[in-house]
Amino acid sequence: MNSKKEEIIKYMEEMLEDRKKMKIQTEKRIEERLDFYKKCGLDIYNAYVKKAIDSEKELLDNIQKQCDGYQIIIDGINKGTIRVGDSE
Repeated sequence: MNSKKEEIIKYMEEMLEDRKKMKIQTEKRIEERLDFYKKCGLDIYNAYVKKAIDSEKELLDNIQKQCDGYQIIIDGINKGTIRVGDSE
């Protein structure tokens, strides 16, 4: 494997790990907020509260899409279906 491929894969793996950590933090934050809302007696089905929770869940979905994208790039480079500029 040439250095350009290795460099790209290393970067993508770092980004993937970063997003996985971000996903765990976001999941934890959602749970903490739900617990807080319930403890404070907020109706979690109230439209405003639900919108706040849904926006966090949307962020979580976007983080997962990023993870999927990084993994696709890593797999594609390893399998040769994604070419790197100076690899040929």
